[in-house]
Amino acid sequence: MFRKSSTSFILSALAFCDLGVVNTTLLSLWLLVSFDTDIRAMTSFGCKIYTFLTYYSHQVRGILMKLLSHARYSKPTLPPVHYLQSGPQKVSHHHDSSLNRIKTRH
Repeated sequence: MFRKSSTSFILSALAFCDLGVVNTTLLSLWLLVSFDTDIRAMTSFGCKIYTFLTYYSHQVRGILMKLLSHARYSKPTLPPVHYLQSGPQKVSHHHDSSLNRIKTRH
């Protein structure tokens, strides 16, 4: 499903990243409230991995949001790829002549 467009792929990655953010922060809080156990106070490794996952998941989420914004902005504003590869096409002046006829009538 997400192979059809870059936007849907980025949204899928953002959903997984949000799951990581929620699981990291809420799991720690749930363990603290329910069992009076702090992951950060148990071991040095637990503190380091918790801190890493918290900051890393938030940073990746921010990067994905920027990528999503860029993908959604560039799609309607940039010309299609086949136009860039083949160069500019000849423009028909038929529209200009009919516009001149309308202006001269009024």
